[in-house]
Order: sequence, then C-alpha cells, then structure tokens
Amino acid sequence: MSAFQIGEKICFLDEAGYGVIKEFLPNKQVLVEDESGFDITYPLDVLVKIQSSEYEIENVNYSVSADKIKADKAPIYEREELIYGNSKSSKYWEIDLHIEALTESHKGLTNSEILKIQMTEFRSFFRKACKYHISKLIAIHGVGEGVLKQEIRQFLDGKENLEYFDASYREYGKGATEIRVPQSLFEKSL
Repeated sequence: MSAFQIGEKICFLDEAGYGVIKEFLPNKQVLVEDESGFDITYPLDVLVKIQSSEYEIENVNYSVSADKIKADKAPIYEREELIYGNSKSSKYWEIDLHIEALTESHKGLTNSEILKIQMTEFRSFFRKACKYHISKLIAIHGVGEGVLKQEIRQFLDGKENLEYFDASYREYGKGATEIRVPQSLFEKSL
C-alpha cells in the first residue's frame, strides 16, 4: 500500500513545481497532473507529500510566504531566431536563473539555499524543454564566481550526446550557456 493517495498534493525531489496524484501505474509509477494541467508520469520515489507551507532545505527550516516567491517563478521565454540561408525561424527557450528572477526577496537565504533553488529551476526547465522537444536552450546564469555555471554543466555532462557551450557573447556576455538537445534525448524519459 502506498503512502500516497489519489487526489493528494505533492511536489518533486529534484524539480520545481507541484501536482496532484491522479492514478497509480505499474512499476511504481504515478500519473500526476502538474500545476500547468499536464499529465506526467513520475517514479513514485521522486514524489514528496505537501504537508504545509514549511519546507526544509539542507537542515535549515524556513517558511515560504506568498510575497517571497514570484507568481511567474522562473519564466521561460520562447524566442525565435532567423536561420540564415533559410526562410524558416527556429524556436528556442531561454531562462533567467538569477535569484532575483526566481524570488521576490532572497534576503536571509544562504548561498547554498540560493544555488539549490536555481538548480531546481534549471532541472525543471530542462525536463520541460525535452518534453516539448525544444532543441535549443539558453540558461542565463550570470558570471559571479561561476558556481551555478559549473553546477549546470555538471548536470549536463550526465546526458549523452548533448552539446553545450558559452552562449553568444554579444547577447549575453559571459553569463549564459547555450544547450543543444539531440532528438534521441526526447525519446528517453528524463
């Protein structure tokens, strides 16, 4: 018997967002309706019950208040670019991972907590892009000390046949990574 029930609100271990359990599937899989209304299958072991508005990050308790988190948290921008020599345009997604774009206020958060929030948003962004077959992504991480950039690239190193490199210097300076997702990754469950 599962500790979860149909209709129960849950969040995800390594992904931003939340959902509601719709159905239990074979092989310890669960059908979840996410906050956007999409039905997605997840392994049971990546789900976490939502007990209250209290969350724990690395043994530090803090309460998430509605005024701290932006309603449109980590907006994903869909862009178009003209492919030279071709009349078609190409769509790609861009996300700003600066903490100011993710929260109303990051006052009181440690660097570790900020990094955890940023990486959770990036992983969610990457999975959604693969789900919608977006083959070009731009992650704006800023320059800083390079910790977020290093974490993003370490995550990407675990994906086969994936290409990533510094994004256009003219558009982003040294603060963004361009990611090219191969079609083969779209067929795999992430």
